[in-house]
Amino acid sequence: AQEEREKRVQQRTRELQETNKRLSEEILERKKTLDALRESETRYRGIVETQTELICRLLPDGCLTFVNKAICSKMGIAPEKILSQSFYQYLHPDDREKVRTRISNLSLENPIVEIEERVYLPDGEMYWWHWTNQAMFDPEGKLVEIQAIGRDITAVKMAEAKVRESDEHIRSLTDSATNFAIYRLLINGM
Repeated sequence: AQEEREKRVQQRTRELQETNKRLSEEILERKKTLDALRESETRYRGIVETQTELICRLLPDGCLTFVNKAICSKMGIAPEKILSQSFYQYLHPDDREKVRTRISNLSLENPIVEIEERVYLPDGEMYWWHWTNQAMFDPEGKLVEIQAIGRDITAVKMAEAKVRESDEHIRSLTDSATNFAIYRLLINGM
């Protein structure tokens, strides 16, 4: 009986040693996976945080879940002050409904939308921003988040406005000159 118990103890000891070995290997593998994930996240954050493009993530209701340094710098707001806030509060009132509609139309068939919008920064200045919005869906196809990459196009919009003003001025001068020429012809009797 003593010999039988010793055999069972030895057998159980071997089984426990094998289980410990497998568990140690699994723990090591998980540690390697976590290290690789951390390294990947560090690289990703390094890329995103050094971009000059405006990068953010938001929920379908406009609540910001991520903003990069470029947005914070442009807006003059610390990340903790803007996260969990609605992006819509910064939009020009005339643009809010258009943006909401465009975002609500994102679908699996049309997961990307580009939007130009006017944004009021906390200092009261208005800027034009162009966004490329990429929808993120859950496995059931429900919109769960939007990743947006934007850029400031204020200078372009200002230049376009100056060109329009210049065109209107030239058109006005041309119309005046034409009217004057017709008037002179009528007065002088052709």
